[in-house]
Amino acid sequence: MTHTDILVVGAGLAGLPAAIACAENGWRVTLVDQHDAAQSLPEDLMDQRCTAIGSASEGLLRSWGLWGTLCADAQAIDQVHVSQRGCLGNVRLKADELGVAALGHVIENRRWVQSLRQRAHEHPLIDLQTGCAVRAMTEMSTGSLEVTLSSDKTLTTQLLIAADGVNSSVRELAGIIAKRTDYEQSALLTTVRMSEPHRARAFERFTATGPLAFLPRPDNIMSLVWCLAPEQASALAQANEGAFSAALQSQFGHRLGQITAIGPRGVIPLVRWEAQIQISSRVVLLGNAARLLHPVAGQGFNLALRDLASLLDMIGHRSGERPADPGHADLLRGFVTQRRSDQRRVVLLTDALARTFRGKASLPGHVRALGLAGLDSIGPLRTGFAMQSMGYTG
Repeated sequence: MTHTDILVVGAGLAGLPAAIACAENGWRVTLVDQHDAAQSLPEDLMDQRCTAIGSASEGLLRSWGLWGTLCADAQAIDQVHVSQRGCLGNVRLKADELGVAALGHVIENRRWVQSLRQRAHEHPLIDLQTGCAVRAMTEMSTGSLEVTLSSDKTLTTQLLIAADGVNSSVRELAGIIAKRTDYEQSALLTTVRMSEPHRARAFERFTATGPLAFLPRPDNIMSLVWCLAPEQASALAQANEGAFSAALQSQFGHRLGQITAIGPRGVIPLVRWEAQIQISSRVVLLGNAARLLHPVAGQGFNLALRDLASLLDMIGHRSGERPADPGHADLLRGFVTQRRSDQRRVVLLTDALARTFRGKASLPGHVRALGLAGLDSIGPLRTGFAMQSMGYTG
């Protein structure tokens, strides 16, 4: 039977940073992933799934030595424009006015996962186990967790970090119930190339069907997340390019000129999953295993990175004293207490935005637009909104 200090399950956007950061702090880490290899990179720049990383999250990644794995491909966001279709009133956030180099960056998911996976494979303190999942786990009287993998390998660990996604098998094995909230929406995901330069601007536009987000990428490409009624999303995903372009331009306008190219389109249902508790005996849930949020304002992954930062603070750093037992119940309870306020704030914010900035009624739409105008005109409110969006919570 093999012993590892920390077992990380899931080698995705949350699990890979967790494994590498723990190993960099001197812990022996086993990283388990059900996939045999990272997904191959798309040859077409239009074939991308992207994530927006706030300025505060960039700082965390730098402190863990991980920013260098993605900075060459990351597209800076210098401005964010928030508006409501058909109404006056908007909010403009600018990096230079807020005293930061960038409000955030947009990364291409598969490229970053591949880079981090290679780094994990080469790390002397990480044992990467691929093509397997957790099949069973039992708490031992010796102060550890016995875990059996689908490969029939058995190991013991003091702490298990479950980063295996919204359908987490670890969460199920731990007996943790997750609550599902259906927004009765779907997100249409694609990329578009525009005729005019984006100049590092991101756009969040609220429409009658829900938020429409444009995130800048290199080569004048915009990554698109369009929240729609499920039947609308399905129809637009299958529509010809002319019909799709016309529908999108009618909602977004011509701030970036005309759509000149469209990438592959996909549709995902929009639901919120939230585990009733984030810890169990020697188990902590991270990322989508703990909560999956509505994509409005791009808060989910950034919240997961702040969770990881707090967990790393609890279990110690290479430069300071580390606890003998990183999975001790007192440490995990302290983690939950420390994170509760930020998590609740973000969940309430994204839920309110998803529900409030939606609907065709004229009067509520203008009231919402006036709210945006007021937010833009009152400096302290705008700054507070910007700091929250960038992930600065202190």
